[in-house]
Amino acid sequence: MGYKFTDEVHKLVAFTYDDKEGKEQWFDGIDKAVLLNLAGRADNNTGQCHPGYSLIAAETIFSRKSVERSVGILKHLGFITVVPPGERKTTTYTDRKSVV
Repeated sequence: MGYKFTDEVHKLVAFTYDDKEGKEQWFDGIDKAVLLNLAGRADNNTGQCHPGYSLIAAETIFSRKSVERSVGILKHLGFITVVPPGERKTTTYTDRKSVV
């Protein structure tokens, strides 16, 4: 469990950011819930975790499409890094301590 990560995520409040097209968007409850889910799974030493979109969707009670969108936002904002599947056959997410 990544308690040191979840503590930081809990402190986040809604804010606006510019998306890839330069449009102002809100960091909202879905994004925070997905980040909190990843933070709760993160290894305390490496910050890495390996859940699939379907598992995150089931646990956050959001659609898979919403989770995919949110992961893209979290990556864009620098909260996480995403490494596509390799030998593990699952995506690796890393919570970035310096940002979270």
